[in-house]
Amino acid sequence: MCAAAIGLARLRRLYFGAYDPKGGAVEHGPRLFEQPTTHHRPEIYGGIEERRAGDLLRTFFRERRSPAQTRETAAATQPSNASAVSMTYGCSAARPPTRSHSRPITETIC
Repeated sequence: MCAAAIGLARLRRLYFGAYDPKGGAVEHGPRLFEQPTTHHRPEIYGGIEERRAGDLLRTFFRERRSPAQTRETAAATQPSNASAVSMTYGCSAARPPTRSHSRPITETIC
C-alpha cells in the first residue's frame, strides 16, 4: 500500500490486514500520518485478520520468487513487440512528447 497516495486521496479510514515492519510507512518506519507536515490523517485500523492476510502475502511472494519457472516459460509470456508492452502497462511508446515554447505537451509517456 502507498501511504502517500492514501494521504493525497484524503481517505477517511484505512483498513489493512498485515503489518509491514520493513517497508510500511503507516504503523512502522516513518509513520507518515504522525509527521507534523502531514495535513491529512485517516483513521487507521490495522491487523484485521492479520494471520490470514500475512499467510496470503507470504504465499503470493513465495510463488513469485520460486525458480520453478523455466526460461522457455518466461520467454513465452513476454510480449513480442512494443505495442504489446504499451498496452500491457497502459503507456504510450509511440513517440516522445514534443516541447516547444509555443505549445504545451499534449501526450504523456509513463
